[in-house]
Amino acid sequence: MGSTKRLIFQVKQMNRVHFQEKDIWQIQLNIDNQDIIGHEQDKDRPCLILKVFSRVKLAIVIPISHILRTQRFSYTKLINQSASNGLKTDSVALIFQVRSVSFDRFLRKYGVIENFYWDSIKDLLSDCFDFD
Repeated sequence: MGSTKRLIFQVKQMNRVHFQEKDIWQIQLNIDNQDIIGHEQDKDRPCLILKVFSRVKLAIVIPISHILRTQRFSYTKLINQSASNGLKTDSVALIFQVRSVSFDRFLRKYGVIENFYWDSIKDLLSDCFDFD
């Protein structure tokens, strides 16, 4: 099955799935490297769901990188691998890379982020956007 047909099949299966805040999902951030510019995150990678907009089938997510040296950037958070979050390795949430994505880009669920990471990420997000 070609990659496009596989993606369409997966999307049809996803129509029955419910996405929730704090979930970590594998998400296809671009297709064939065609829509990435500069330092934007690409490829299939884990992402943390911040907010779900079911009516329009969009979610606001934070990409997660397994490259630990990305911690050198502001507005990142180290997330240690655990059974709960399902990450394969210690990873870094790239809070400054927050973006909205279609439900059609969701591939599979890893797990759910722990509350202490969630609270820290929300604080960093608020600081990043200078929210009160």
